[in-house]
Amino acid sequence: MLRIFLGLLLAVASACSPSVGPAPTAGALADDRIQLLHTDDIHGHLDADFVTSANASSSFRAGGMAQLAGQIAAFRARAPQRTLLIDAGDAWQGTFISNANKGEAVTKAMNLMHYDGLAVGNHDFDWGQDVLAQRAKDASFPFLAANVIETKTGVAPAYLKPYEVRDLGIARVGIIGLTNPGSSTIVKATAVAGLQFRPVADSVRPLLAEVQKQADIVVVAAHIGTADAVQL
Repeated sequence: MLRIFLGLLLAVASACSPSVGPAPTAGALADDRIQLLHTDDIHGHLDADFVTSANASSSFRAGGMAQLAGQIAAFRARAPQRTLLIDAGDAWQGTFISNANKGEAVTKAMNLMHYDGLAVGNHDFDWGQDVLAQRAKDASFPFLAANVIETKTGVAPAYLKPYEVRDLGIARVGIIGLTNPGSSTIVKATAVAGLQFRPVADSVRPLLAEVQKQADIVVVAAHIGTADAVQL
């Protein structure tokens, strides 16, 4: 049995296109290892961007969902049954093509890449809760935010889960999602009406015992800033 481990995937909100590194050169992952793949702040960048070199002598295409999908597939091939892919929010808002369909195209692309969960970011609320709920229905993976509750009911809205547990064979991994606790001051009021965004540490502490009963490893996927991360 693996030891319980609390890890933090931190997404400090910033508008940027998804960057990808070189494909893995190592062979198959050791039998006693799992791998966790993480993206965040995709901000609707379905297409690659043209990037100019530092001396302006050349330009090349970088980023985009096609290249990201290729990188993910290469990493996943090392351990197909022992890989988790998690996004930490702000997936849709930011480009014309994604804004035009309110994130539907990005969600479809993420389905094709077989994401295991998305910790929603503050910008994922930009088009309102009805749109967010629809994207959650479209997705083949859960939307996570343990620190969001409805003011009237005191529980999470139906389109959000506080955590998800995935069985990777050699270990069960619990994924707790968190979003920016200051979202109500960042997102327009009508988009988050009736929601409360609670402090991150106060939201995680009551959940840990419950998640640890079901999982060998606990990971926190959080779309928060550094000050909030320190609390964890």
